[in-house]
Amino acid sequence: MQPHTSFTLSSSELRAAVRHLTPIAKDNPGGPVIKLEWRQQYAHATAHDGKQSLTFAMKQPVPANGEGRIFVGAKALATMVRDAPAGDIAFTYVSGTNELEIHGPNFHWVMACADDAVRENQEKSSPAKSGGEYYTRLICDNKRLKDLLKNALSFVVDEKEKRRQYLNGALFCYEDENAVLVSTNGHALFHGVICRAERSTWPVDDEHLRKTIIPASAMRRLVRLIPQDGLVSIDMNDQLIRFITSGMEYVTHFVDGFYPDYPSILNSVGRIDNIWEFDHELLRDTLVAIKRTALNERAMIQMICESSSAAVNCVGRVRSGKNGEAVNVLQVTALGRSRVGGAGKITLDADYLADSVAALGNGKIEIHSSSDKNIVGVFVVNKNDNSRKCMIARIIGDK
Repeated sequence: MQPHTSFTLSSSELRAAVRHLTPIAKDNPGGPVIKLEWRQQYAHATAHDGKQSLTFAMKQPVPANGEGRIFVGAKALATMVRDAPAGDIAFTYVSGTNELEIHGPNFHWVMACADDAVRENQEKSSPAKSGGEYYTRLICDNKRLKDLLKNALSFVVDEKEKRRQYLNGALFCYEDENAVLVSTNGHALFHGVICRAERSTWPVDDEHLRKTIIPASAMRRLVRLIPQDGLVSIDMNDQLIRFITSGMEYVTHFVDGFYPDYPSILNSVGRIDNIWEFDHELLRDTLVAIKRTALNERAMIQMICESSSAAVNCVGRVRSGKNGEAVNVLQVTALGRSRVGGAGKITLDADYLADSVAALGNGKIEIHSSSDKNIVGVFVVNKNDNSRKCMIARIIGDK
């Protein structure tokens, strides 16, 4: 590194980067530091905590005088950018004193840099150095990925629960010529297609495909970081997953453990006798009306279809207090339609179905019924990206 090297950055751009970098830097086991690198047209600011790293690329208004790499205290840098004036600020690194001088209009700041031992330790502990070469490259629309991550987060297990650590995140996996995102808490499941993918880009066996689990904390950070517009590149190796978009690079380790065999959850309904389709708002409002009419009694909803591809009529029912027989309290005609199968009738717990519809969110409701297993799968299908959310419910009976 030259005795004196200089580079220039926009104070607002650096301030935005430091705001995202500081929370990661404070958990760095080697100390809360941020790495600054510069050469010619671009400067980079990076922070890591041993498990994840975040880098922002910032174009310099004036080409750098030389190149360099230093580590500075995250708290000191955050304080400096908070007080820095609007516009461009100039940085000069003086190797003799190992200090960084910052200049702006009516602004002068001197900051000490980390020594060689800290620099060496930080480089070795960076997660971006793990796992070897990246072998999987996917390209996805930013908005689509953000929406999928938001939906998947609703179905991950709380990170405080260590017993099922492998559920503290979502699975990035290959399935039927698609890259998919899957999350489940053991009771409900989200399944969404990220983009088309070639199996040859995933040079791992099927067992390893159940280990590419991105942590829930990383998912939340990505939702905040990824801009609404543009494309994001997703790369993976044996230990890491990397996201690159709009001058930002985020790398995180996978969660330890094997993900559950989620296709068996999706297919747990067994042989499907019928698929009942409902408008989300109509079914939700009907369930609310049934529960309101039932007062404090256990409410049920009975779905009746007279023939194949016909309308589905729904009846709200409660157990009577005298002999325990079910009595009708509300009837709705042509609430849904039968898409597959013939005539049929199923009775479900209205409270559980209402909770399922609320938890799964908006979208077309599909209820897949199976007489051989006496259960149904409650699916919400997003018409825009064909992603699916699923909960399993038990058929009460037809009485």
